[in-house]
This record gives sequence, structure tokens and C-alpha cells, in this order.
Amino acid sequence: MRQFTYLIFLCWGLSYCFLTKNPELDAKWEQFKSTYGRNYTEKEECFRRQVWEKNLKFINDHNRLYKEGKLSYYLGMNEFGDMTDEEFNEMLNPQLLPRRRRDTTARIGKMFSNFPDPPKSLDWREYGYVTPVRSQGRCGSCWAFSATGVLEGQLFRKTGKLVKLSPQNLVDCARFQGCRGGSVIGAFNYIKKKGIVSEECYPYVTKKNKECLYRSECEVAKIKKHMVLPFGNEKILMKALATVGPVSVAMHAPKSLNYYRGGNREPLEFE
Repeated sequence: MRQFTYLIFLCWGLSYCFLTKNPELDAKWEQFKSTYGRNYTEKEECFRRQVWEKNLKFINDHNRLYKEGKLSYYLGMNEFGDMTDEEFNEMLNPQLLPRRRRDTTARIGKMFSNFPDPPKSLDWREYGYVTPVRSQGRCGSCWAFSATGVLEGQLFRKTGKLVKLSPQNLVDCARFQGCRGGSVIGAFNYIKKKGIVSEECYPYVTKKNKECLYRSECEVAKIKKHMVLPFGNEKILMKALATVGPVSVAMHAPKSLNYYRGGNREPLEFE
């Protein structure tokens, strides 16, 4: 009797999985798994398929509003498509964001308020300040890429050479930080003390290594000081950006930015 009951429950579970998935999306699901190298167990595949379909619907609903002119940017499926909202938020780990110091930011805000108004548009890529876009993969290391991106711009400003710096150096070596989130200020404080090496010397591997592999002979740059701009002041942010180059910004990101693809043109079909 127990064996019979078990078989009934097993068959019901398999039937439920088949009933909840949309067979019209089978080809796109296989494409997603192939594109991002997914290889699930049978039980996990059922769950991840449901999560993926839910996220795909969210993307398509958003893009319909974009086509109607109600939104300014469109979305596209990416490597986060089979993650739940809770898993994605845990990867970002916002608890690691530093507290704001009002005295410091107020003083800096006053300093930048005396700067001239910024131009209507400015693209630092045209001036050679910015390295190509790289993917952090399934590692919550956006803080490290943001920190290295800012420093790459300042290094170019000083030396005229654009060098890819190593986010992996920060993920592995900056204390209390890694693939579960971190802070740009924490990264800057590390670089002040230890310096940072090039991407070529310390390649990115989309995970935190068991030990820090920093090599002093590869050091490319150190930071003397950094500034924290006033929270929520976009005018000061624009002046700083136009004056010194690329600036690191931490922001509250809604779910739609998990799948951000672009704006001002037709959204692409799922690739």
C-alpha cells in the first residue's frame, strides 16, 4: 500500500511539472540552457523552468509597454533568468553598503556647487576613459567592476593609457567582500593600502577564489584619496562627472534592471 501511494505521489509530481510549463517555449528554454551552460537535475529543471517562464513573462510585459511609448528602456533575457527575486537580491547583499557621513558629503557638495554647469551631454568613451563592458556572471561583484571602472578612467586621465584593472583582485582580497556583494568605498580603501593589479595579471573567474592571489610586481595603481558625493543630489553628480570623469554610483535597482538591455530602439527578440 505504501509503495502504491508513493507511485501516485511521484506521478502527480511529474504531471504537475508538465502541466505548469508552456510547451510553446520549449525551444527558447533549450536555447537558454545552451547559451548559459545550464545542466539541471530532473527535479531542479522543473523548478527553474517555472522561474524562467515567470521572468520571461515579466520581460515581455515590460517590452510591450516600451513599444507603446510608456517606458524609456527595454529588457532582454540574460544569465539571471532562472533565478528567483530572492536569490538575485541575496547575491547583491545590500547590507554591505556603507553608511553615509553627512559632514563629509555636505562639504564636498558645497565644493562642487561652485563648479560651472555641466554640458548637455558628455560621453567619456569618446575621450578614451572607458574600457569595454564585461560580465560579472553569477557573482555579485558589481561593486568591484564599478570601482575598477572609475579608477581606469582616472588612470587614463593621468597617464594617457587605458588599462583594464582586475575586479578579481578585489573579490578575492578586499576584506569582508566577494561574490555576495560589497561596497565601492571598501574597494577604494583596499586599493589605498594594497594597490591593484591588471586584469591581464589577475583574470576574472566569476567566483571568489579560496585565497588572495595578489602579486605586487603586477601593481598598476594606488589611490591617494577619494570623495563621497552627497546622497541623491543629481546636480552635484553631473558636475562631478563632467569635471573629473566616470563616477561610481550605487543605486536601488528595481527588478526590471536585472534584465536591462537598452533604449531608444526596438527591443530584440530573445537571443
